[in-house]
Amino acid sequence: MRRITTIWGNQSRTLRGVDADIIVWIAPRFNDEHRDAIQWLNANSREGVDLFAIRLEVWKIGDSEPAVRLNPVAEPSEWKEKAKRSEGELTETKQLQEEFWTEFRDRIEERDTPLSARKPKPQHWFNNPIGKAGFALSFTLNSRDSELRTGLVIRDDADAYWQLAEEREEINEEFDGELVWTEPEETRAGKQRSKILVTRRGDFTDEDQWDDYLEWMLEHGEQFHDVFYDRIQRL
Repeated sequence: MRRITTIWGNQSRTLRGVDADIIVWIAPRFNDEHRDAIQWLNANSREGVDLFAIRLEVWKIGDSEPAVRLNPVAEPSEWKEKAKRSEGELTETKQLQEEFWTEFRDRIEERDTPLSARKPKPQHWFNNPIGKAGFALSFTLNSRDSELRTGLVIRDDADAYWQLAEEREEINEEFDGELVWTEPEETRAGKQRSKILVTRRGDFTDEDQWDDYLEWMLEHGEQFHDVFYDRIQRL
């Protein structure tokens, strides 16, 4: 569950040290410096922290009772993307994917891990850097085969795959799990891609199992980082 903090008026000085995932600053007016500061913080704060600046207005039409209106003047782009979606724009599966990766991102932020918190998207994969261009840690939800996958993806570098494959026996011994080595193959876009994966059965639409699935992905993602990071840097 995401933690929300609301700040009223000139209490903006309390932004420093606030422990929350969503910070809402409500005031009757904001100047350009305030808006610029919120936009900068949204662009540079750790992923998962969303800041909003909301102008409090009171409207009265004719003899009607005064009514409060909350008018956003600054907000995070990720939130805006979601808000702009029309109802039904995402399928139920896409919505679940985004929720799953949001929880995955949040757990990365909560623990001491070499993995990076990334922006969650409504798609079946979640990639993570591993310190070198062309290489990525990949986390995948395969709903068609009811399978979860975690592994290393190598793009357009067959030589790198074969160099790692020379240490295949040693790598397999270091890794706690059965690795599947997929040799370089051409993608639909005409590029080469190779993979080293670990898989397990799992229906990600079963939300009761998410704790188990998320922990499995985190543990194996950290293993891939530990086993492959130094080797990749030496390639």
